[in-house]
Amino acid sequence: MGTRNDAGFRKLDKLLDALPEVPIDDVVWREAARLGSDLRRHGMTVPLPDLLIAEAAIQAEIELWHANDHFEEITKLVPLRAKNLLRAD
Repeated sequence: MGTRNDAGFRKLDKLLDALPEVPIDDVVWREAARLGSDLRRHGMTVPLPDLLIAEAAIQAEIELWHANDHFEEITKLVPLRAKNLLRAD
């Protein structure tokens, strides 16, 4: 995600201010590791950053907006609420 000029950056910065901050604490780290193990047992290998993002969203009980197919796969096995922004629903 990026912009070509300062005006675009200011607009993007303002939009990002509206998003909630979700902490990545010890619980999220531990549960992300558990999630990765569970997914691997089901034949899915998910990168650590995606595991952390998914678990943070689960812990915060928020819907995860994304453009990443890993999150769609994760929703098949855990209670992650996710919306793919690249698909028209």
